[in-house]
Amino acid sequence: MSLHVAVNGISSHQRPAWIKHHKTKTARVERRAEAIETALGIMHNAALQEESEADASRRAQLRRLRAEIEESLPQLQEGDADASDAELSQQHWEDLTSANALVDVAKLYCNIDVDKEIRGDFMTSSREAILDGIQDYLGYCANDVSVTHKVFSQVLPAFLERCPSPVSLSGMLTMGTGFQMVNESWEEYLCNAEHTYHELEGKVKEHLVDLAEEAKGMMEDEWTLRRHWNGQAHRYSGTAGEGGGGISAT
Repeated sequence: MSLHVAVNGISSHQRPAWIKHHKTKTARVERRAEAIETALGIMHNAALQEESEADASRRAQLRRLRAEIEESLPQLQEGDADASDAELSQQHWEDLTSANALVDVAKLYCNIDVDKEIRGDFMTSSREAILDGIQDYLGYCANDVSVTHKVFSQVLPAFLERCPSPVSLSGMLTMGTGFQMVNESWEEYLCNAEHTYHELEGKVKEHLVDLAEEAKGMMEDEWTLRRHWNGQAHRYSGTAGEGGGGISAT
């Protein structure tokens, strides 16, 4: 995912615009699918009516209806696949990137639709229910690994092309090694984190003390010594309640 962020990722400010565009595009695809399903249903019903229709003119009318729908169906099924080069050159930036999720990056780089519906079972189903359908869940996990490898095979060359320096790759790999404990090591992790926090806090305070001592030494400089270091007290004028006015600072 870090490779994707470096190559075609989006910032937090771009995310709302991308989500809006993605929802609009998804709704358009769903409407097209519904239209295709409706057209196929009409063709099927027309074929059934034609078989049972005794009137020759009515059968001819049903055949024409099926032919018209069948002729227009390929254009409806292809959708945006036959877009011209000019149309592709005017693509929105939202079409060239995606959110930082496997579902989105798989669609962006490999045009793979990943079904994540079964993932919710890990949060809602019991241990026994998971064991009963263990093959389905193992298949889901294996498919995730396979899709991740396919995405990696696409995004790594793109990253190396845009960021050829080994320093960039090393930095990305180092920043991507963060993890969070989920077993009995959690308490140890908390203690180590707390210790590290206090250690760093102590170093910051020591550095501030050093800066203060350095500033104190600068007071011996002739120019610094003649500077006026006392704060200026605020003076107030006016009387509260006079003419509806209040006290003002000068």
